[in-house]
Amino acid sequence: MERTNRRWVAGQKVRARTLGLVVCGLLAAGLGSCRRKAPGPDECVAFAKVWVQRRHLQTERALVAADPFDELVRDCLTTPYDRVLVECVIEGKAPERCRTEYARRVEERREER
Repeated sequence: MERTNRRWVAGQKVRARTLGLVVCGLLAAGLGSCRRKAPGPDECVAFAKVWVQRRHLQTERALVAADPFDELVRDCLTTPYDRVLVECVIEGKAPERCRTEYARRVEERREER
């Protein structure tokens, strides 16, 4: 019998390691007096939920070692995604198109420097 260590955050089941990332994100957000420019933990959880659901509908789920939901939450918290990318996916647009537009924005910013 396999026991999973899952908790509930923002209405979603997440593993303990993801919960740790969320707690760290909340603590960091509480310490700063400025509004966080990058997506916060709740937004990252919602982003990963929509992304994984849409990907699951588009293709059969392949057997992989890591949970794609946990990977996306971690990536969203650690990669400098912008809110436009997160909102694009949450609003129901194609995740790959949202990511392509995000990559384009990042490249434009890089060229401006």
